[in-house]
Amino acid sequence: MAPRIPTPDPHLVFVEAEDAVATTFDTQPILNYAVSNRRTLQLNRFNPLQDGTPFFADYVVFVDEPGRYELWYGGTPPGPADDLFTSYHSPFEYRLDGGDPIEVFREDVNVVEEYSPAYFWNRISEVELNEGRHTLRFQVDERRRFDNKFVFYLDAFFLLQVGESPRSAHRPPLFPGNRDDRSVDIPFRSIGEYERLLRAEPNNVEYLMELGNVYSMIGDYLNAIKFFRRARLIDERNLEALLLLAKNRIWRGDVSTGLQIYQELLNADPDRLENWLEAGKVAAWTQQYGKSVQFFSDALARFPENADATVNLGLTYLWAGLGNDAERTFEQAWQATAGDLAAGRALADIYEVNGYPERAGQTLLRIIDEHPDDLGAYLALEDIYVSEDQPTNAEAQRQLIDQTFAPSAELASYLAGYRERQGLRDKVI
Repeated sequence: MAPRIPTPDPHLVFVEAEDAVATTFDTQPILNYAVSNRRTLQLNRFNPLQDGTPFFADYVVFVDEPGRYELWYGGTPPGPADDLFTSYHSPFEYRLDGGDPIEVFREDVNVVEEYSPAYFWNRISEVELNEGRHTLRFQVDERRRFDNKFVFYLDAFFLLQVGESPRSAHRPPLFPGNRDDRSVDIPFRSIGEYERLLRAEPNNVEYLMELGNVYSMIGDYLNAIKFFRRARLIDERNLEALLLLAKNRIWRGDVSTGLQIYQELLNADPDRLENWLEAGKVAAWTQQYGKSVQFFSDALARFPENADATVNLGLTYLWAGLGNDAERTFEQAWQATAGDLAAGRALADIYEVNGYPERAGQTLLRIIDEHPDDLGAYLALEDIYVSEDQPTNAEAQRQLIDQTFAPSAELASYLAGYRERQGLRDKVI
């Protein structure tokens, strides 16, 4: 049969940080429900790697249209070059196609908007790209000056052709709303400067929130809680302060109080799904399965048949030893897709993000059965076999693709590019 070949936006290349072909930032991505694709790479350590290997993340991207592109990333703004500015994050460098490293400091980027605590959209520069394959490396060699620690968070990056906007059908769920907005493009102040400003204006909620965020970034959660609490006392409707109170309580280890604050937040603002998911997941991780089930059940009452909430409810049942309830819930998640290809693919992604590639594979097999012409499902299943070190299954999947679809120049070109990315990951590793 003729395959349904994915058609990406030729002017936009959007890459999740956790899809690095190789990285030394951390052993695995961090789960964070407020960032892109729920996962992020985090570098946060005092000591360098013992063998002298630098901290890096390598990527391979394919450009359909030659031209000039803006390079953006979502994550922590880099540290400043000027010693007069306080440094709460590490600067970094990037290398395009193995060229000379280009250092990036706070003075070099435009910070557009914060979409999760410590995560901002940052515009780096413009680069000239030919059509075809390119490599990009993010590397961190310097420590932040505040405490001599390597700190850099990378959630996603994208290349957008100058003068173009993402097509609505291909626009990622998380993307800068106004790329020209510079209202938050202001470096963080020192703690002493914030304290001086607050002595002059003790009820300035903006300063209280900024100082609380600074303490949170350096890991001083007790002081962060103090300033978020002050902001909340002055402005009872400040839901961002309530959210950050909950997060910092949990990061400090006071999970029970953090979950109580999450419940207060959800009662006041029940329309943010990521907060339901995060509260339920934290409760499940800390074996408070009853609370977790309640969070996810309440989320489903608010967002009926939501795949994220349904799958996580099933996982909570699974961890609690309630296998029958778990399987029933997983089946409900599948039935909710109702033959919708996009919903089915999203369900497979949810299983994979939550660390269950075998269930993602089972879902993809069902999708292939329902939509045998969807090439993307075949390739997604092949990727799972490759990532799970199942070469026999991966090769069988490749043969199945060859046997299923009618050969064409378009199919051959698409598969060649796709397999090249797979091969480069193995070569780099």
